[in-house]
Amino acid sequence: MRTCKKCGEVKELEKFPIIGRRTVEKPYRMYTCRLCHNKAVRDGFTPEKHKRYRNNRDINKIRSHVRKWRKNHRAHLYQYDKKRKNEKIKIEDGIFITRNALKERKRREKLVDAIVKKDLKDRGFHKEDITPELIECKRAHIKLKRELKNER
Repeated sequence: MRTCKKCGEVKELEKFPIIGRRTVEKPYRMYTCRLCHNKAVRDGFTPEKHKRYRNNRDINKIRSHVRKWRKNHRAHLYQYDKKRKNEKIKIEDGIFITRNALKERKRREKLVDAIVKKDLKDRGFHKEDITPELIECKRAHIKLKRELKNER
């Protein structure tokens, strides 16, 4: 037997809802009976909240459907991704490379900050010492070296 904190009535333990079944912590019973809890939830649920909840519910339904589909077709998706990554792309007459190689080539040509930072770290700079100005200088240095190499 337990006393409800809202209505003050003494009721059987089964009249109090259980909380925490799906969590790691030990499940326990609420201190408000099911009737008081339901009434409190109903009173706090305005039409505007209901509208927002309904819209989110539809989105969540779609997301859960997509999640289930992906889970059921995991092998198919893996094969598709593998095939797509290894797909050959024509870049010039007679020259074909894989999609992954093309992506990596573009990343290197663009000289992303991560590549320049890694080069600076390899040369002994600490993470705190690397500033945006230093990155720009190093990027210009690398581009100049590449141009000189291509002229030979």
